[in-house]
Amino acid sequence: MLYLNSVENAAASKTDKKYAICYEKIPGMENITELAPSKELLTQWKSKKIGWEEFREIFIAEMRAQYRKREN
Repeated sequence: MLYLNSVENAAASKTDKKYAICYEKIPGMENITELAPSKELLTQWKSKKIGWEEFREIFIAEMRAQYRKREN
């Protein structure tokens, strides 16, 4: 089972294994970049160049493309 939490609450978490779903290295956590949006997409959303719905649609398309690469 996967429990999601914020980095700020990581110290209070009682789980031994902690993973960061991002490109930024978080001390004490292994990164899982395959589940993170592309840096370009995240930059567009953070700078408010795109809204949440557009971010969501593009992110889902990125995830599908990543999955299809693994199938081939």
